[in-house]
Amino acid sequence: AEYMGVLNILESFRMAAFDRSRLGPVIGGYDVPDIDDDILKLPEGYSMERTFLDRLWFNTGVTFASAATLGGTFGFFEGFRQTGRTTFKLRMNAVINSTTSRARFLGNMAGVLAIMGTSLTEIGVTNFPNPEHETLVTIGAGTATGILYNITSGIRHTIAGAIVGTSLMAVGVFAKQYWQERQLKR
Repeated sequence: AEYMGVLNILESFRMAAFDRSRLGPVIGGYDVPDIDDDILKLPEGYSMERTFLDRLWFNTGVTFASAATLGGTFGFFEGFRQTGRTTFKLRMNAVINSTTSRARFLGNMAGVLAIMGTSLTEIGVTNFPNPEHETLVTIGAGTATGILYNITSGIRHTIAGAIVGTSLMAVGVFAKQYWQERQLKR
């Protein structure tokens, strides 16, 4: 028997030997009808801009998932740092408990803040529809979110929440503007 190397085996299989029509439309086997450009146009009055609920679900989901991942990572390392656990089962239990506790806490907190921030931004943009004021309205929504979230914790926490909400929303707004300008230059 003659030894066939990998290259010899691969050379024996050529694309011409295959029936492309049996492979499907991805490879080019089926005839795909041409689509008119008129079909792809949006109906009159329809906009590709996201609706309020689209933004609400997207912002809440991304914020929840990001914060839960961060909290889970922090809790994972926190569980390993806990001393006094002698057996593997006790250490693993400490890691799982702290991971799920931190992930749940940060994820839920961030999700609530995202719902509040998106809703207040929508209220502000609806009441002040001038595009020039959109940046200020969004930053103001961040301030109001921080105030409302911490209002029952006392004046210091409320002021700190306002500062943090304003800062985070301002960073988000300016990062979005920078990204949009960068995309337009391409």
